[in-house]
Amino acid sequence: MKGKMLAYLLVLALLVTMVSGCGGTGTTAKTQPDKPVKDLIVLAINADMGSLDPLHTSTIVDNMIFKNIYDSLVNNDKSGGFVPSLAENWTVADDGVSYTFKLKKGVKFQNGEEFKASDVVFTVNAAMKSPYLASIMDPIKDAAALDDYTVKFNLKYAYSPFLLVLTRIYMLNEKAVTGAGNNYGQNPVGTGAYKFVKHDSGQRVVLERYDGYFNGPAPIKNVEFKVITDSNTTQIALESGEIDFAFGVPAISIQGIKANKALATHEFDAIHLTFVILNNTVKPFDNKLVRQAINYAIDKDALIQIVLEGMGKNAQSILNKLTFGYSENIKGYEYNPEKAKELLAQAGYPNGFKISFKTMDGPLKKGAEVIQENLSKIGVTTSIEMCEQNAFNKDMMSGNYEMGNMGITLIQDADSWDLVLKTKGGYNWERYSNPKVDELFSQGKKLTDKNERLAKYEKLVQIVNDDAPLVPLFHKMGIYFSRKDLKVGYIDASGYLKVAEMSWEK
Repeated sequence: MKGKMLAYLLVLALLVTMVSGCGGTGTTAKTQPDKPVKDLIVLAINADMGSLDPLHTSTIVDNMIFKNIYDSLVNNDKSGGFVPSLAENWTVADDGVSYTFKLKKGVKFQNGEEFKASDVVFTVNAAMKSPYLASIMDPIKDAAALDDYTVKFNLKYAYSPFLLVLTRIYMLNEKAVTGAGNNYGQNPVGTGAYKFVKHDSGQRVVLERYDGYFNGPAPIKNVEFKVITDSNTTQIALESGEIDFAFGVPAISIQGIKANKALATHEFDAIHLTFVILNNTVKPFDNKLVRQAINYAIDKDALIQIVLEGMGKNAQSILNKLTFGYSENIKGYEYNPEKAKELLAQAGYPNGFKISFKTMDGPLKKGAEVIQENLSKIGVTTSIEMCEQNAFNKDMMSGNYEMGNMGITLIQDADSWDLVLKTKGGYNWERYSNPKVDELFSQGKKLTDKNERLAKYEKLVQIVNDDAPLVPLFHKMGIYFSRKDLKVGYIDASGYLKVAEMSWEK
């Protein structure tokens, strides 16, 4: 979200004839403007967008914007089930290895092209080659267009989370993608309620209502995702009216915002995990004992109080209660600095070591400072290095780091964690590799019996906890903030929402 500031002032003046009388004497009819109609919403995001090509990015910020430009074949509903989006309906073969989707007719991309089964096939083939999506696409053998409005997915095996995967696959227009080439990420075309207008680097992304949207025009015409990297500045902008919606403010400010009659809070159950990422291929984190020591050395409960004002849950593992595969039997690392010191001594680091710690502004920076203090108690000296989000992601992907902290939001199934923990996972930035874990992921995704899958993932998560390739810190409670007169629609467990479901009170 980037560039020059542009103020929108779109006023619809309604002339209202008013007739008044006094002492029986009539007066001339008068006109006066009605209350101006709000036709702009400004949403604050904490980092600039990387790319609006779903094949080449998967950051939370980019996904916030994706939801408004693109559509998927199916969506989640509030009950956790699935509802049609670009699909009209679907059927599943008795053996569970093929799905046939009937597509809605007359759906148009923002470039005027009709959405057809050939676009679905193009998207699936491209997603299979994407380093960001290849892991979750692995169960899919192929997709075939039976006619312009019918597409059949053939799977390699019956795969229980298949529909969940489809909620994250945004449909692309082949003509737009191939025509733009490497510039597509800056010129996206979808079927969504809003079309891309411009990206002012480092400042904002501007969208405009797509009047040809198949579900009808959205209530609000203009959308601006404004980049504000500092959470304190976000709070000030929200309270002053500079922005209308915030995805986050300092935790210490939440109670004050709740007391502000001009503002509203929107709380929801979230599947987000904040964790410390360790580069498992560099010393000393190539030693499991050191990684376990780091887990014991961090006071998660204190971290939750300081960073979140208590609005979070101590993460016992990578999974929380909203994710299929979660087990109460899994117990994480308790805060025990003495145990941490013992493990460091066993690993050959009785006097600790020095390490760099990459982080980003806002709550992550605050968390890094708490962790820095925790680690100092076991002889580990950390130097905090601040990064902008895109630079941070680039360093994580390339392995140009030793230690850092970040957040992640995946789909509500343990299988999605193969992106992060499988040897060839697209987001295996910690460079963790355990053949047993790889095999358990492969086995779990092929099972259809719920209890068998749960048992498989419990075993997998226990191994991951013992290997300690990362440090699960906390699952934070989802809470967003807005102007009081802004109606906000459904927020899913990933924290994503659609501006098309938002409107200003009249």
